[in-house]
Amino acid sequence: MQQQQPKPDPFALSLSAVRIAEECLIGCAFIDPNCIPELQASIRPEMLRGAKHAPIWQAACDAFARTGSVDVGSVGESLHRAGLLGTEIHAADVLRFAAYMPTAANAGQYAKTIVDFNATCRLAAIGANLAKEANEFRRDPDDLIAEFSQSLIELQADGEQREAVPIRLHIDDALRDIQRRRNRTTANEDTFPTGFADLDAITGGLRRGELCIIAGRPSMGKSSLAMNIAENIAIDASAKVLVASLEMSGVNLAERMLCRSSGVPGTRMRGGYISDAEMGTLVDSACKVGAANIHVAEIRQLTLTKIAALCRRMKLRGGLDLLVIDYLQLMQHEDRRLPRHEQVADMSRRLKVLAMDLRIPIVCLSQLNRNAETRGDNRPRLADLRESGAIEQDADTVILIYRPEHYGAKDADGVAEVDVAKQRNGPVGIVTLAFRKELSAFENAARINSFNTAAAVGEF
Repeated sequence: MQQQQPKPDPFALSLSAVRIAEECLIGCAFIDPNCIPELQASIRPEMLRGAKHAPIWQAACDAFARTGSVDVGSVGESLHRAGLLGTEIHAADVLRFAAYMPTAANAGQYAKTIVDFNATCRLAAIGANLAKEANEFRRDPDDLIAEFSQSLIELQADGEQREAVPIRLHIDDALRDIQRRRNRTTANEDTFPTGFADLDAITGGLRRGELCIIAGRPSMGKSSLAMNIAENIAIDASAKVLVASLEMSGVNLAERMLCRSSGVPGTRMRGGYISDAEMGTLVDSACKVGAANIHVAEIRQLTLTKIAALCRRMKLRGGLDLLVIDYLQLMQHEDRRLPRHEQVADMSRRLKVLAMDLRIPIVCLSQLNRNAETRGDNRPRLADLRESGAIEQDADTVILIYRPEHYGAKDADGVAEVDVAKQRNGPVGIVTLAFRKELSAFENAARINSFNTAAAVGEF
């Protein structure tokens, strides 16, 4: 009986082919050194699997950067500088590669073979790690899915070559965007008005790809302003909004939205002291608010990895136009060993990257430290941002909320100062909004006098 031959190992065959491609790639560097800058965009030394390939490729790149040429002498000198010549690498090795290739025409294909093999190996490692973690049954499946998704995103991003492009191409894109905004013929605008006229006059609204921080001391109305903006954008611009709240449940957020929309005070709603007429108004408001495309994320132990994974799923399935996070300091970082200020700094940087990747505005709430409480006027400043100065650095816009009545100021009932303290692409300044405590709602400043008049005659 004929003995069955063992099946060839696919990995071993692929590895052999890749090592040949690596040798050809290094040979191309000797034949045509001018191909090196383009190849360096995708090939890093650690990607080469041959025992001597990585240091010789690195030496060729160093020689080209230093002298503009690649030959036996310049590569040998680079290896000597690195302390490798005569120990790990010998002259015969360099001479062999220098005589290896008759042409560099296929350098791009050799590079692609190497890149594809490395990507496949990383993909296999990600899958193996997922299988290992899942088979141990110790991790929350949501955590595993989020980490697996993030690993795939990083793998995909690593394979994208970001080339420098002439400024004229960006100028053309900018002119098209300006013309589109001028004509307003497109349903999907790059900017979303907040619904507050004076605030929009300074900021121009929320822009795709930008991170907006809304900060203030407790009870200043950060959550209210963020939710009011989210509701305005969802209803007026038919935008798709995701709210990740770590302070309030979805039911609490829904009650606030109904309160603002109906005009029924929150204290009466919570106490159940509602008339038949008010109940009818609430039902009508529920139809209006319920039609808004707002989703609420209620995730245990919320991390930025989980939020990013959820955002990407929504973007793929039905679209996503705005993310609201309440609030930054309550989010958990994946690496608890880091100091807290480094955790917050890392999360703020990743939020900015997420906004750019998904082309959505992100509104993230942030606490302020106690410094404002010790100042004479109690007004917040950028330096009061809690736990990390990186928040100010990463944000495109920082809005600070201050309500004088909270500190006992007379004749300031219903007045809120909204300070656009930083704006990367526009002016800074303070605008005045009206704040209705009983509705947890902000309104345009023109309503302040009417609110105070109504309050004086006992309508509220």
